[in-house]
Amino acid sequence: MTDVGFTTILLGATLRFDSNTYRYLQGNRTLINQGLVQWAGTNGMTVGGGSPAGGIIYNEGTFEILNNESMNFGPGSKIINR
Repeated sequence: MTDVGFTTILLGATLRFDSNTYRYLQGNRTLINQGLVQWAGTNGMTVGGGSPAGGIIYNEGTFEILNNESMNFGPGSKIINR
């Protein structure tokens, strides 16, 4: 997910990253999770960076990591877990 804006996963909904491609949350994008996020498959993830720099995971739900891949953090990255 890139570009300025918000993506919200509502209570009761699921977002599953399950592929063999690298994932990006950057360009000042915010992922608001109120439900369930599952990160599966292979390849890592970068939070932050891009233009404009930034990437935020705002977690109010469950964020499951189902692999052994790396999560990297670029400029402007933030994880808020409530």
